[in-house]
Amino acid sequence: MCKQSQSVSDNYSSAGYYFDECLRKCRDRRRNPTPCISKYTLVGSRRKNRRLNDKYHNYYVDVVDHKLAKMVVLIFSLSALDALLTLILLSRGASELNPIIEYYLNLGNSYFFLFKLAITGIGLLTLLIHQNFILVKRIIEGICGFYLLLVTYQVTLLVLSA
Repeated sequence: MCKQSQSVSDNYSSAGYYFDECLRKCRDRRRNPTPCISKYTLVGSRRKNRRLNDKYHNYYVDVVDHKLAKMVVLIFSLSALDALLTLILLSRGASELNPIIEYYLNLGNSYFFLFKLAITGIGLLTLLIHQNFILVKRIIEGICGFYLLLVTYQVTLLVLSA
């Protein structure tokens, strides 16, 4: 039969271990914050923060918000459409103002397309991992609005140039 300890503070050591009722030495999992990528990233079940008063702090979860994931897929699709429309506009005499993108365009269309999608994908994945950080949802919504305006502008340029 296990002994009951006198107080909770008597059970904790300074090294981050605690002793349970049976005086077993256990590692306190709450001493370290949850990492952004862990073994629970793909198979975990935490969908939101458990404490109501922690909603104003940055935290990671195991499961991606479905609405946010749909918005990220939309942004990625709009980015691919932007790249295609850029190539079409360049073939009709437009010029690229971004020197980095122009460098990859000079290497070839496939390099430009892969670079554009890789940069967009890495950025969106980073934002999705940090989905519950303050302002990240607003940033994703802003990027989605920006790409919608950009594609609309490019389609308008194509219609006017035809």
